[in-house]
Amino acid sequence: MRTLVYLLLTLAAATPALAGRTASVVDGELIVGLKAGAVTTAAIGAVADVATRTHLLRVDPGEETAAMARLARDPAVAFVERNRLLPPAEMPNDPVVSYHVTTVHLPEAWDLAHGDPTITIAILDSGVDATHPDLAAQLLPGWNFWDNNGDTHDVFGHGTEVAGVASATTDNETGVAGAAWGCTLLPVRVTNSDGYASLFAILQAVTWAVDSGARVINLSFEGIHSSTALASAFAYARGHGCLVVAAGGNSGVYDATADQPNVLSIAATDAADDHPAWASFGPYIDLAAPGVAIRTTARGGGTATVSGTSFASPLVAGIAALLLSAAPDLTPAELEAVLESTAADLGAAGRDATFGAGRVDAAAALAAALPPPDTTPPQLALTAPAAGATVRGAVSVTGSATDEGAIARVQLLIDGHLHATADTPPYTFLWQTTGTTNGDHTLSLWAVDSAGNSTATAPLRVTVDNPVAPEITALSADHRLPKQRLTLTGRAFDTTTTVTIGNKAAPLVARTATTLTVKVPRLPKYTDQPVVAATGPAQSAAVALAIH
Repeated sequence: MRTLVYLLLTLAAATPALAGRTASVVDGELIVGLKAGAVTTAAIGAVADVATRTHLLRVDPGEETAAMARLARDPAVAFVERNRLLPPAEMPNDPVVSYHVTTVHLPEAWDLAHGDPTITIAILDSGVDATHPDLAAQLLPGWNFWDNNGDTHDVFGHGTEVAGVASATTDNETGVAGAAWGCTLLPVRVTNSDGYASLFAILQAVTWAVDSGARVINLSFEGIHSSTALASAFAYARGHGCLVVAAGGNSGVYDATADQPNVLSIAATDAADDHPAWASFGPYIDLAAPGVAIRTTARGGGTATVSGTSFASPLVAGIAALLLSAAPDLTPAELEAVLESTAADLGAAGRDATFGAGRVDAAAALAAALPPPDTTPPQLALTAPAAGATVRGAVSVTGSATDEGAIARVQLLIDGHLHATADTPPYTFLWQTTGTTNGDHTLSLWAVDSAGNSTATAPLRVTVDNPVAPEITALSADHRLPKQRLTLTGRAFDTTTTVTIGNKAAPLVARTATTLTVKVPRLPKYTDQPVVAATGPAQSAAVALAIH
């Protein structure tokens, strides 16, 4: 025997269309990013934002593609892309959006999750119109438990309306906005052509949907909460990680039936968060959701304005699927607890028979389901050189950075100014000190993780002591014979300064702070040879000496 009453009240309601939300490019503007260590490039000039090494380059409109191609060949350029204008927080651009989208704070929830295609919502109903442009991309192959075949086309229209509330394709500039528009739909027909379903068809369909991978099941029929026959199927679903959401009913009277622990029963609210007169209530009600004048998908294409707990239920089912998309390890009990604990309390304070725990709030529930935000900065250390070290020449500056998430980048600052950036470990930087004045300088590292938390090491002081080039101001004679002595007068001579004449070492005889006396090496006679003083790699300018 097939019994179960179909829920649907239709009320006309006009809903204003919303403006388009697509991103648009800015003509004549390119964003250019430079590689670590590069601070300028001839193609774009000075970097506009030092922290990110990016530059806004303006070109003639129509020349963007050619300019991007030229920049892509520049070895200093890490990336180049068109500048874009991005839309605000996710309000879909579908022409028809009911009040319920904003009432339950779906746009804010969509900033966190759109729905994951691996999360499936099973719609146990009259079938779903697979040709509807707002549903076709969401649908998986389903099953028809009324005729026992794979034909799940909608024979009455109710299933298509329910499916659209849960997961109509959204942000596609057509149709309506579904709650979990990134999730998939599993159409399961359980009704005859008049929209009536049998308990047994539902029982079969519940277990089949669970075994087919559904994480949420929606049932928009009268009497779900009071059926003993369905209790085992609901327990099966709960035991296998699937949440069953059901309509609370449209009788408009108090129903004393006890709560069905494995079903989330949903009452309806209107645009003012009030209880419509036709909505059932009783101790079995767990949550409430908008169910008056809901705009949704219609069989045959287009949209329909519908009312009833039939449409409050799939709204909650879609929000539950959003939560599972963000936190797939949630159990049905945890999912129900999050939805109830974050609901907006309506009516009498606390839980009541009219609204249950309150009207569902998608954004609050999703925020509660997500892991707490990462607010811990990275662990960062500058490991070399050591504090107080004296350095010269090419110096390797190394650091270590760890984080509970991921390190986005580490930067080396010298005297408080950005020197180079590393995006991946090891965090080692080359500092060529020959371009730095001798004396004290500070080194520090700055790091940021993928959550945006940043930290910096305390400035570490080191001393740069690169050799100073000697200077020869005079020779004691402008000509000499081999083995004769020659005295160089000049500046910056120290105990390590050496002398070459004609590229041959000149043995040192005596030295003072301003003179060096050397013996002239054996060289070809009657030639002019260069005299050079050197301290390490630093050399003086050559002075000519005639060899006689």
